[in-house]
Amino acid sequence: STADEAVGRLLDTLADTGLDASTWVVFVTDHGPAFPRAKSTLYDAGTGIALIIRPPTRRAMAPRVYDELFSGVDLVPTLLDLLRLEVPADVEGVSHAPALLAPDTENAAVRDHVYTAKTY
Repeated sequence: STADEAVGRLLDTLADTGLDASTWVVFVTDHGPAFPRAKSTLYDAGTGIALIIRPPTRRAMAPRVYDELFSGVDLVPTLLDLLRLEVPADVEGVSHAPALLAPDTENAAVRDHVYTAKTY
């Protein structure tokens, strides 16, 4: 897809310039156009999005697929944890960093449900 190619070009450019060793890449999508049985529903097609978090290559972390429930409010605490920064008390959401960094993803689920709503 076009998005895959664009992310690939970005990662290649970072590698070619040596910036990949110190750069975090966070790529997140929205739900796309409001086609029937897609964005305008509360089913998977309307709530699932793509999220890529690529740490600096100097961290030497193995790629992985994290196929667990993740809410938008979890992004900031997760990124702050991954950056080894303190998560302020007033930040909502749950950090998934411990599950992402665990060697065993067998029981990695941080959430057993997420809340979503349609307001139009």
